[in-house]
Amino acid sequence: MNERQVSAMEFADAAHAGRVKAASDTSRRLAAAIRDFFSTPEAATFLDNVEQADEVLAGEESRDGRDYRGKPNPSLYVLKEERELAIALVLARQEADKAMETDDFQQALHAIAALGPLLAAFLRNARVDAHAPGELRENRLKLLNEIREGTRAVGAAA
Repeated sequence: MNERQVSAMEFADAAHAGRVKAASDTSRRLAAAIRDFFSTPEAATFLDNVEQADEVLAGEESRDGRDYRGKPNPSLYVLKEERELAIALVLARQEADKAMETDDFQQALHAIAALGPLLAAFLRNARVDAHAPGELRENRLKLLNEIREGTRAVGAAA
């Protein structure tokens, strides 16, 4: 686990145990959801895949001297893994947003974590290095950025 994940878990444990004095009931429920989520194999797999995707994206951004913000173009998805990941990302965001509206933090976390196997398949099969054709490469990097932004958005909302 990285430092941020450990900090989140430490906060979750402290809030759940009542050691964070300002923690509201919502904060305690969120802390419990985070703690429970981080203890699942699903979370470990998802976090490994997200970390790998972030490393790939950060490396390409550093090498290229630019970021890959912006919406990917669905008409450029040529691999099944690209299409499946893009569709699942939209659905996971919708499910997570709906769950967050009702403070169902467990469901929000699990909705996003369900992307793990699709992200792993994408990372195995979709080239994003310099040998990938220009438009496809940029589009794939934008899709990885969507994952990065999506996971950060859920974390920020939580």
